[in-house]
Amino acid sequence: MATMQAPSLRVASRSQTYVVAAFVALAMLLGGGGSPNPSAEVALQLAAAIAVAAYWWFGREQDKAPLPLAVIGVSALVLAVPIAQLIPLPPQIWHDLPGRSREIAALALVDAQDSWMPLSIAPHKTLASLLAMIPPLALAWMVATRTTRERGAILGSVALMALAGAILGTLQMAGPGDGFKLYADAHPGWLTGFHANRNAAADILLIGAVAAAGCYAISADRARWDHRITLGSTVLVLGAALLFTGSRAGIALVPIAAFGMLVMFAGSMAEHRFGPWALAIAAISALVILTAGLALFDSRLAYVATRFGMTDDFRLELWQDSFAALSASWPWGTGMGTFVEAFLPYERLDVVDLTMPNRAHNEYLEFAIEAGIPGLLVLVAIAGILVHLAIRAWHSQPQLRAAPIFGLTSFILIALHALVDYPLRNMAEACLAGVALGMLVRPRDDNASGAPGSGIKSLEDNK
Repeated sequence: MATMQAPSLRVASRSQTYVVAAFVALAMLLGGGGSPNPSAEVALQLAAAIAVAAYWWFGREQDKAPLPLAVIGVSALVLAVPIAQLIPLPPQIWHDLPGRSREIAALALVDAQDSWMPLSIAPHKTLASLLAMIPPLALAWMVATRTTRERGAILGSVALMALAGAILGTLQMAGPGDGFKLYADAHPGWLTGFHANRNAAADILLIGAVAAAGCYAISADRARWDHRITLGSTVLVLGAALLFTGSRAGIALVPIAAFGMLVMFAGSMAEHRFGPWALAIAAISALVILTAGLALFDSRLAYVATRFGMTDDFRLELWQDSFAALSASWPWGTGMGTFVEAFLPYERLDVVDLTMPNRAHNEYLEFAIEAGIPGLLVLVAIAGILVHLAIRAWHSQPQLRAAPIFGLTSFILIALHALVDYPLRNMAEACLAGVALGMLVRPRDDNASGAPGSGIKSLEDNK
């Protein structure tokens, strides 16, 4: 029989959940500027240190549960790549690395060609990339140690911030000029919310909709009509906002998000015969109707439709030059965060214009350039861990599946959008990936917080 937890410990557990939810909200608020806006990212990294300290402080008197091996493994793999790239190498080794002839010639001008140098061609950028990985991994650790009910509260924070971004985006489009834009380099004329990039804003809206569904599925009061109406309204607002980001990939990924939401509700069919399914179907149907109606009256949406042809997409030219940079750096890579330095020498003169190609617009291609074969092997290993976690979560009790389904759906959305963009280079999305990783990990027994439904046990307890 489960023992009741002391009130002070329940307060401490609740406080830890508030810390995680608040930091998730802050990450979604400050993490959308990208590398052209480093001050917000630095502030977020400092906030991560404060959040981890507060999390530890509130839980200092609790029994310390071991950190899940999956989080340890993914963290070690993620951090290993930039750390290895920053280790100084003797000249006999780094001279033989591909693409280093220019660096050797430049150092020879000051008689420093025999210095020890790291694999990274821009160590300061690789160090910045390493520091940027800490907030997402910290979130993965914190979320992984929360119960199912507490994870529902964290999902609620994600959904609320996505909704706040949609509301801000509405003001951006309705207001004068770019008065409500948070970043000077944000996409003009489109909804961006808390982001500079409309594609990142689209991902956040999609993940926010899935988070709203997850929060609803975990809630003990999901039979209440006001909760159903709230969920339906949230999904509709986020769906409408998604259209006005103008993101082709974001709009194309709607079926993935919708399927994840429907899977969450499948376990509630017996308990609420028509409620969740009727709500989901009604929400999707209303979104289709809303889309059709808006398309008749808003020229922006017609323009979005024409963009799906990709006939004038500069990505095709960018990828061609990126493959040339990849060939020159293969197989060891140039260092995390060094895409610009690796790419510019191989950009064809006939496609050069006034814009700076700061990303490859394909996460996998850019990662291959920066990390080489070692990074790709790490990527495969991480994917294997995620698949293992997803399979294990699916074989757990139905009551525990909503949070892992959110995690898996989020990773699928990010992985697919990464084919044409760079979602994990955005700290807000990277932090949500950390949340998704934590959600995939089997939760602590809800007895630990005295939460309703505390009879739920872990998979091992049922073996």
